[in-house]
Amino acid sequence: MMKNLLLITTLITLASCGKTPEKFAHNLVKDLGQGIEALGQVPRNIGRATLAIDSDKADSDKADKELNKDLNNLKDEVDSIKLDITYLYSLVDNLDHDQDDLSQEVAMLTARVAELESYENIVEFIDPCGDYPNHFDEIIFKTSSGKFVAYFKSGSNEFLAELPNGNFRTSDKQKCDFRIENGELLD
Repeated sequence: MMKNLLLITTLITLASCGKTPEKFAHNLVKDLGQGIEALGQVPRNIGRATLAIDSDKADSDKADKELNKDLNNLKDEVDSIKLDITYLYSLVDNLDHDQDDLSQEVAMLTARVAELESYENIVEFIDPCGDYPNHFDEIIFKTSSGKFVAYFKSGSNEFLAELPNGNFRTSDKQKCDFRIENGELLD
């Protein structure tokens, strides 16, 4: 206690050096008032700091909730994308299967077309003597391979003959002459 009293006395002496007692008292009261006011501010400042901490905590809690909400939304989007990717993989698998089926179908159709192309198809009907009404005419077929085939029908008799290059006369009543030369029928 003695130490405190000595300290206060020393401070008062130092503070009063060169000052009148009124001025010293005024400064002492003023300083004391400022000290008390500062002490009065301490609880207010502590309260503000506490509110700021609570506000920061509330803001932090709100931010945490928003981050968790965003994180959950992202997880949902990732799960949705995973489902989309799985679906796309299944589509690719189906397309691969469909492509295999189509490839087999194309191969079968290609073989069928080749088979059909190997057949002798009639591509042109030729009447070498022109039409002779009310009489059986000899007709010549030109095939897809370029061959000429003569056809004649008389009553119930039908005749077919492949004609090579050369000179010919129809066997019908018209008896006209024609020739076949290098895949062409000439009158």
